[in-house]
Amino acid sequence: MRRTVEVSVDERGDILVPAAVQEKLGLVPGMVLKVVTDEHGNLRLRAERNHEILVEKDGVLVASVEADGDLDQVVRDVREERSQKVLQGGAG
Repeated sequence: MRRTVEVSVDERGDILVPAAVQEKLGLVPGMVLKVVTDEHGNLRLRAERNHEILVEKDGVLVASVEADGDLDQVVRDVREERSQKVLQGGAG
């Protein structure tokens, strides 16, 4: 099913894709999009899906991903759960 969404080009020439569209399509910062043109002058953006998840940074492989939620809250929840286990005499 085709869907048309309006995007804009900013003063630097960057194409601005609405956040809702980025989320629905799984677009993440650093992902490569190809601009495909046809003989009629039509443009199509195509996401390159072979985005490398592991990238080398300062000699170490790291995951290049976006968090799916509030990581600070997850850390707080896990710490609270472990604290409760310790207080109840369980291993944490």
